Amino acid sequence: MALIDDQNDRERFIELYDHYKKAAIIIAMRLLNNRTLAEDAVQEAFFRIADNISKVEGISPKTTSYI
Repeated sequence: MALIDDQNDRERFIELYDHYKKAAIIIAMRLLNNRTLAEDAVQEAFFRIADNISKVEGISPKTTSYI
Protein backbone atom coordinates (compact mmCIF):
# COMPACT_ATOMS: atom_id res chain seq x y z
CA MET A 1 0.00 0.00 0.00
CA ALA A 2 3.02 2.28 0.25
CA LEU A 3 2.96 2.55 -3.55
CA ILE A 4 -0.39 4.36 -3.46
CA ASP A 5 -0.45 7.85 -1.97
CA ASP A 6 -4.04 8.87 -2.63
CA GLN A 7 -6.70 7.52 -0.23
CA ASN A 8 -9.30 7.11 -3.01
CA ASP A 9 -6.81 5.14 -5.10
CA ARG A 10 -6.03 2.94 -2.09
CA GLU A 11 -9.70 2.19 -1.58
CA ARG A 12 -10.12 1.40 -5.28
CA PHE A 13 -7.07 -0.91 -5.17
CA ILE A 14 -8.45 -2.76 -2.14
CA GLU A 15 -11.79 -3.16 -3.92
CA LEU A 16 -10.04 -4.53 -7.03
CA TYR A 17 -7.84 -6.84 -4.98
CA ASP A 18 -10.78 -8.25 -3.02
CA HIS A 19 -12.82 -8.71 -6.20
CA TYR A 20 -10.17 -10.22 -8.50
CA LYS A 21 -7.64 -12.05 -6.29
CA LYS A 22 -9.38 -15.42 -6.18
CA ALA A 23 -10.00 -15.53 -9.95
CA ALA A 24 -6.43 -14.43 -10.65
CA ILE A 25 -5.03 -17.24 -8.50
CA ILE A 26 -7.27 -19.80 -10.21
CA ILE A 27 -6.08 -18.68 -13.65
CA ALA A 28 -2.45 -18.61 -12.54
CA MET A 29 -2.79 -22.11 -11.09
CA ARG A 30 -4.13 -23.40 -14.41
CA LEU A 31 -1.17 -21.89 -16.24
CA LEU A 32 1.61 -22.67 -13.77
CA ASN A 33 0.40 -25.84 -12.00
CA ASN A 34 2.14 -24.70 -8.83
CA ARG A 35 0.44 -22.88 -5.94
CA THR A 36 3.55 -20.97 -4.84
CA LEU A 37 4.36 -19.77 -8.35
CA ALA A 38 0.73 -18.83 -8.92
CA GLU A 39 0.61 -16.76 -5.74
CA ASP A 40 3.89 -15.06 -6.68
CA ALA A 41 2.57 -14.25 -10.16
CA VAL A 42 -0.65 -12.79 -8.76
CA GLN A 43 1.29 -10.76 -6.21
CA GLU A 44 3.48 -9.35 -9.00
CA ALA A 45 0.41 -8.54 -11.07
CA PHE A 46 -1.15 -6.63 -8.19
CA PHE A 47 2.10 -4.75 -7.55
CA ARG A 48 1.93 -3.58 -11.15
CA ILE A 49 -1.71 -2.66 -10.77
CA ALA A 50 -0.89 -0.67 -7.62
CA ASP A 51 1.89 1.11 -9.48
CA ASN A 52 -0.58 2.07 -12.25
CA ILE A 53 -3.79 2.40 -10.23
CA SER A 54 -4.59 5.80 -11.73
CA LYS A 55 -4.94 4.10 -15.14
CA VAL A 56 -7.26 1.33 -13.91
CA GLU A 57 -10.98 2.09 -14.13
CA GLY A 58 -12.35 -0.07 -11.35
CA ILE A 59 -14.39 -3.25 -11.51
CA SER A 60 -15.42 -3.60 -15.16
CA PRO A 61 -15.05 -6.00 -18.08
CA LYS A 62 -12.08 -3.96 -19.31
CA THR A 63 -10.36 -4.31 -15.92
CA THR A 64 -11.13 -8.02 -15.84
CA SER A 65 -9.34 -8.42 -19.17
CA TYR A 66 -6.44 -6.29 -17.96
CA ILE A 67 -5.93 -8.33 -14.82
